[in-house]
Amino acid sequence: MTQDIRHTPAPWKVAKLGQHWNNPQLQHLAIHFGEDEENVCDTVYEVADAYLIAAAPELLRSLLDAIAPFNGDDCPPRWVSIARKAIDKARGIA
Repeated sequence: MTQDIRHTPAPWKVAKLGQHWNNPQLQHLAIHFGEDEENVCDTVYEVADAYLIAAAPELLRSLLDAIAPFNGDDCPPRWVSIARKAIDKARGIA
């Protein structure tokens, strides 16, 4: 599995933009990166989702590092195949 990373560079940060325009129960959040705070994602309404999205680059890197010793292993632990599926999903392969 190639180790190249093609997503927007990390780190990503959650930016709190205020209340949802039509639902005061929801917050309007965005995911920013870089010194200019450009958007990775400009509209997220669930706080837990926003933090999960912001952690995505570090999670992907961690999975890649964790499975690296198992490349070429004919019988890796079960979690390795689950991690590989998640990596493929993150890369748009799944």
